[in-house]
Amino acid sequence: MNHFSRKFRCAAWLLLGGILTVPAAPIATNSAVNHAAATTNNPAATEYHLHPGDTIQVHIYGEDDLTSKAKLNENGEVILPLLPALDLNGATLEQANKRIGAAYKKDYLVNPVVTVAIVEYGNSKVSVLGQVGRPGVYQFPSNERLNLLQAIALAGGYTRIGEPSRVTIKRTVSGRTTLIRLDASAMAEKEKTAIFDVKPDDVINVGETIF
Repeated sequence: MNHFSRKFRCAAWLLLGGILTVPAAPIATNSAVNHAAATTNNPAATEYHLHPGDTIQVHIYGEDDLTSKAKLNENGEVILPLLPALDLNGATLEQANKRIGAAYKKDYLVNPVVTVAIVEYGNSKVSVLGQVGRPGVYQFPSNERLNLLQAIALAGGYTRIGEPSRVTIKRTVSGRTTLIRLDASAMAEKEKTAIFDVKPDDVINVGETIF
């Protein structure tokens, strides 16, 4: 390999797994999430984060034998030449560049110049439960947005006793769970109500009409 500065080391990695239980955050409502939803609905305000199933192309300047294509596994990890599994789940392309560069610099290269590009997007999933026609898990392309009304439509819409104003979303980020209460009827009918974008692994539940 060209320009390699290698250090011969013996190392062992121990992967530790555990479950972190964190109390749910305070409940958010339509009024509390309108500003966040409006920001999410603005493409200029968002940046793509790598997701399991995405395939990336990694190019290292001057090191053609290290150029590779890899798919993020279900844990968001990739296997690249000479490196152990590298976690890129949730990373932007800029962050992926830095993580890969640091990994190669640690044991193999001096100041590597890394470029990461997405060559194929994977799928994200969202669960839609409760009073919908077809409760279940639905997939959508990771690079595309899916809002609450679209997710409910994927699940067959509301049942006869489904209540659009009684929708909740359970969302877990970094071990912290938030329960968001939403009024989907207001989103569909009121012009100034932002339509809420769902995120991968959200659990949507449509409640029943209260007679």
